[in-house]
Amino acid sequence: MAAIIILSTAPSHASARQIADALIEARLAACVQLLPQLESVYHWDGKVESDNECQVIIKTTSDAQQAAFDKVSELHPYAVPQWLIINDVSGSDAYITWLHDEVSAPLKRQ
Repeated sequence: MAAIIILSTAPSHASARQIADALIEARLAACVQLLPQLESVYHWDGKVESDNECQVIIKTTSDAQQAAFDKVSELHPYAVPQWLIINDVSGSDAYITWLHDEVSAPLKRQ
């Protein structure tokens, strides 16, 4: 079970916070960081669009990735939410251990 970081966005801080709370409550992420404002520029339906969004940074494990994606997809207002995975994240032993402990906690209770 590798530590991973998932990058996503949301259209507002309220939407991002709802996603973050759901992931943390379900123990599908050890930590979710919300960066309040960024501008995204992209193509959509043949036009160049831009929107102000909130950056969502999800710290989780490879084992929880699909369940986290399912939860985000259920809550997210976008038809195609950003879901970019940075695999095999390394860090301090203490932090990586904490991350694994927090995400795998429900598995230990079963």
